[in-house]
Amino acid sequence: MQLRRAVVILLAGAALVAAVAPASAGAVSKRGLYGERYCELIALRGSLPDVTATIYNTVAFNDCPAGWWDSLDASKVSSDLGAFTTLLNGPRFWVIDRATAPGIGGAVEVEGELLAEVASIRLTNASELVPSTYTERTILRDNQWRWRANRRVYELISDEGAVYMMQAYSQIVDPAQRRDSLAALGDRLELPEGWSFRTRKLERPFVLDAGGAATIIQDELQNTYQRVDDVPPRGADRAGVEQTQYPTEFTKFKYELSGGKAKFEGKIDSSKSSCVNARKVKLVRKANGDEKKLGDDKTNSKGKFSIGAGSPPIKSGKYYAEVKQKSIDSGAKTCLARTSGSIKLS
Repeated sequence: MQLRRAVVILLAGAALVAAVAPASAGAVSKRGLYGERYCELIALRGSLPDVTATIYNTVAFNDCPAGWWDSLDASKVSSDLGAFTTLLNGPRFWVIDRATAPGIGGAVEVEGELLAEVASIRLTNASELVPSTYTERTILRDNQWRWRANRRVYELISDEGAVYMMQAYSQIVDPAQRRDSLAALGDRLELPEGWSFRTRKLERPFVLDAGGAATIIQDELQNTYQRVDDVPPRGADRAGVEQTQYPTEFTKFKYELSGGKAKFEGKIDSSKSSCVNARKVKLVRKANGDEKKLGDDKTNSKGKFSIGAGSPPIKSGKYYAEVKQKSIDSGAKTCLARTSGSIKLS
């Protein structure tokens, strides 16, 4: 169960970014997704440090018939797919109206039903299998989710003000969860300190564009949300418009003790390579409503940074990193600012 939960969280972004894509070389768009049921198989092959997780889903071919899904035997499916184990991830239900994503992979038949191969991710170490809810996972992929006007949406807001919009809810943990029960999620979820849940109706059509990097989180019910950052104005369509702003993502931020000294290390990434090197990152401590800058560093060519925090024990509080906005191409394009998730020390 621990392995299944960990891998599902780790791969949620990859699977959902590509989920609408059947076997195709170009971009694929699918309408009428709201409320549509789908399921996924995650086949693990190889052994650490070279495990490949391949994700197959039903979106392009069927609505994951309940009788078929309930009858699946993971051991037999693993044997058929040549995997050492296969995780049954579903059922899930979309709460978006339309999706556009790159078309990749082929199709497999499992016990009489077709599934599309939508993503393949390499796992290289055991730390990638540590389960964690309300933790960002970033996948460098393009996708657009679209909602029509007057559609009800469900959102999480972090203690730093980041907004995550639900794209799919799950019946894996709670088989009784239904769309009409989502509005009451705020009373069920054990949210981190300072986080909140809200639901609202959109006044106009809304487009959530990953812009090359989709940042995903899951709650403890395995509902999946994508972070809303620098999206086009409501009602806007970015097709044919040259991209001038590039999101920055923190792919790692951690606290370490080394040689008797405390430090915070991390890494940033972006779909624009020139947004990775020489970015100024500052370390901030937040406690009792006050914020204090503790130091800064510039990223190297791989996006890595390290900021010292003195000798332990360091003061209690929430620590996070901020990367500043940067202009590139003689000011014609912008690498956007970003704040990392926080680390609470006490």
